[in-house]
Amino acid sequence: MIIYIYDNAGTFVMSRTVDITQADLANMNPDQLDRISIDLQWNHRTMQGNVVAGGVYIWRIVSYIRINERSAPIMQNQLFKLGVRAELEDGFF
Repeated sequence: MIIYIYDNAGTFVMSRTVDITQADLANMNPDQLDRISIDLQWNHRTMQGNVVAGGVYIWRIVSYIRINERSAPIMQNQLFKLGVRAELEDGFF
């Protein structure tokens, strides 16, 4: 899957690609509704390394499945809103 992060004004902040194999899926334990969850961490920095401001950020998650018989992946887009609270730690972000 590819994760794109935008600020509340729609400005691109960063992106990350996460590859999950069939073996990874086999080792995950689904919940009662047969859903799996993946923990992702973001250091609240842009692609250039700048700390982002506190506020609401939009995560666009594009998931896809690669099928050997097809040249194009099957894609699905979803949008999520995530709140970021900026805190000072020893005088630094």
